[in-house]
Amino acid sequence: MIGTGRAAFEGKNRAPGADWALRKEGFVGEGEDGRKILHKLPPEAPEVSWPMGAAHDPEGGMLWGITLGGEGYLYRYDIAKNEWSARSMQGYDAGGLIFDAGSGVLIATPGPHRSNSYLRLDSSGQVLSRLDVNTAAYAGLHTVYDPGNGPKPRVVPIMVEGDLLLVELEPWPKFNLDTRARWIYRVDLQSGKVRLVR
Repeated sequence: MIGTGRAAFEGKNRAPGADWALRKEGFVGEGEDGRKILHKLPPEAPEVSWPMGAAHDPEGGMLWGITLGGEGYLYRYDIAKNEWSARSMQGYDAGGLIFDAGSGVLIATPGPHRSNSYLRLDSSGQVLSRLDVNTAAYAGLHTVYDPGNGPKPRVVPIMVEGDLLLVELEPWPKFNLDTRARWIYRVDLQSGKVRLVR
């Protein structure tokens, strides 16, 4: 079991990147002094549409953000060097993004439309591995989601430890969200097994 899972359920542990958001203007976060920080996207970068998540490597000084729509992009920003890059996700339908400090890789989670795949990416966005998990593997999901009758919930990563990823399923679009219910699952990124945790 993910050792700090209980703290994650209670909102006490937050994934690296939880304090950052990718917006149309760039990465927005909060400094230690509480002031807003904006790392402005350069004009030559692809336009940000449907940002789905941000990840942060505090030790390496890197920020990543992933988008949905069209081909989708992984945006990378090196804070110390003030350098941006964007890599096409070639139509991958992302639901979220998390940085695994233990392995130094990014994990992209499935989005609400085309994909059921979890991707492990290197820091530049190159796909290292892909794991397909059918929506039927998420116990109880079909009680709140009707396949073929709208988009499926997106998979939002909460925390990662080794091959275990804790995720929350969030109805898409967000206005369909019932804030009283939280569907949290543990996904084994090696075996593809999914367990309803809460």
